[in-house]
Amino acid sequence: MEEKHKTTIKGRFVSLIVGQGFRLSLKRFTLKRTSTFIDEGGDSLAAVELINILSNDLNVELPIERLASESIEEITEWFQQYSNLSLITLMLTASKNVGVEFAELATFKRSSGSRADE
Repeated sequence: MEEKHKTTIKGRFVSLIVGQGFRLSLKRFTLKRTSTFIDEGGDSLAAVELINILSNDLNVELPIERLASESIEEITEWFQQYSNLSLITLMLTASKNVGVEFAELATFKRSSGSRADE
């Protein structure tokens, strides 16, 4: 039986970065970790954007097959296993992304007139 990847401090930052990437590419504030990219409304343009964001931020390219078939939680665990960035690099990336994520989502919310919790 396969052992679940233990969450470490490094793993938590990977999880934060993956979540930021999903929220930015899908233009959504809230997501269910057990949903797939498709379940959350992802399309081909959002897929390209997400793969680019996560490849740049985590230095590992996500295979498109995983994006199409695995939950956000499973994708996060995959990145926790394969990203070899240092903790400090992950911390800097996550903190940089917080400002970008907030600005992007706030702009999307204003332009679409959508509610934050939709």
